[in-house]
Amino acid sequence: MKSRRGRPVEWVGGNMMMPAAADEPELYETFFWLNAEGDLLGTATYVASEMADRLADSYVATVESPEIGEPHIPERIRVASEEHAAALRRTVGPETEVVCAPTPEVEPVRISLAAYLEKVGSEPEETYLSPGIDAEVVASLFRAMARLHAAEPWKQLPADQTTASVSIKQLGVRRAALVVVGHDGKLPGLMLFPDEASASEMRALMAAEQTGAEDETPIPSHLALELVRGAELETSRRKEIAKHGWAVAGPTAYPELSVFDEDGMLRPPSVRELAVIEAIATALVDLVEKNPELLPVLAKQEPFEHVVEVPTARGVVSVELSPAIAGEDDAHEPEDVARAAAEDLLEQFHASPEHAKVKEPHDWASLMLEHAHAFFGVRVDELTPVIVEDIVFFSFPSKVSCPPEVAGSLVTELRAFFAFLERERLCPEAAACGRLFDDDAEDTLRDRLADPRSYSMTKAMIMAGFEAGYDLSTEEGLAAWLGQASDMLEGGNGEPRQLRAVPSPSARSRPPSPKKKAERKKAKTARAGRKKKR
Repeated sequence: MKSRRGRPVEWVGGNMMMPAAADEPELYETFFWLNAEGDLLGTATYVASEMADRLADSYVATVESPEIGEPHIPERIRVASEEHAAALRRTVGPETEVVCAPTPEVEPVRISLAAYLEKVGSEPEETYLSPGIDAEVVASLFRAMARLHAAEPWKQLPADQTTASVSIKQLGVRRAALVVVGHDGKLPGLMLFPDEASASEMRALMAAEQTGAEDETPIPSHLALELVRGAELETSRRKEIAKHGWAVAGPTAYPELSVFDEDGMLRPPSVRELAVIEAIATALVDLVEKNPELLPVLAKQEPFEHVVEVPTARGVVSVELSPAIAGEDDAHEPEDVARAAAEDLLEQFHASPEHAKVKEPHDWASLMLEHAHAFFGVRVDELTPVIVEDIVFFSFPSKVSCPPEVAGSLVTELRAFFAFLERERLCPEAAACGRLFDDDAEDTLRDRLADPRSYSMTKAMIMAGFEAGYDLSTEEGLAAWLGQASDMLEGGNGEPRQLRAVPSPSARSRPPSPKKKAERKKAKTARAGRKKKR
């Protein structure tokens, strides 16, 4: 991991206290990193009293996986707090200078983040419902949880090991690690990790917490379902359950689903994730009721295989349970191989009659394939309606920085893409995927792209700039925004003004530019030349 060539690479670090309710036991603080161009490289939120001790985690995580560009080590770090500077000096290597000096660059980010938090913090009540998740989807989950509570699989399954490996092709789940918790009277529920390595990391974290030992490992991404006491729920959600008549098995059987993203941050679940938990719960109930002899096999981690079809809010799916063996996680197709295959496919699409009918193409199909590989590890022939729905209607609103007005071009292009796949017989479920973009798909997607509740923190800061009318993808737009921010910070007329401006978007979160397309074409030509020589 090397520093970038040319001018010295400087990072600027800044922090901001998060708003808290009066009865909040802890105060939280967010630390963010910017590069010299004002781009957001990374963020992390910690308990405020632990911030100085946790800066090392934030620094290392950003070095290894910055939001923009390749992994690199800065040659200089500038922070405004001597305490933060001292903590970072204990962490960085000799190649990085840490200075304590003014950091005016962070003020626009604070303003933007504060505006975003004020905007989304006005949500009056907690609810199980959200865009794409209606009352029937939640009802289906509650019915499955009521059956799970009655079956009590945790009584026969130890919680200190992975219960099974789970695959659900229709929902984009491949050899995920399932942990059933609730043994020895602990709070019952399920935890689902992307792989066995993530589950092992979580066990190590929990063990360290029980012993009081310090463990700086970030929380791995996972779904967590707990059955809690109704008294622990917000009044608004208890009223919502009563209003809709959702099934609850008892006073200690209220389902609480938490989703931790790749950064260890909580976010709302998607309809696909609700269906995943529902399918696994139903499969476990089937196991208890019809194949109880397999429970001791799971507990002892002996070889077995159990496949069952179960109903979910997203249709009938096939759940495969098998032993969880460390070191045998199902690896994704190598990125360079996946990228080359996608480029070949997209070249065919661009030359197709379906693409010729798209008036304003923006390479949305390319971005969808990138998300399919990165977050689901699937090829184009493995796409299902549920996976595509999750990418376009949940992942795009959360991660892709674009105005709501692109919904029309996005829907039109993807409809054409799946029509092409269907005609060429390149995806068995192309027709079903294409139907996602009929009827009111454009209106639905536009609403979700405009809903700040679905934004990740990085996207929220980017979108604030777009809302203010700045083109933050250009140096000119960024300079204009920073100038406006400076004017506001100098006082103005004393009245509060909303400045929704943020660093320029990550190239990974936007459709490829013409320059990027040209680079891809050049790389493809070079690969073809190498093949000829062989």
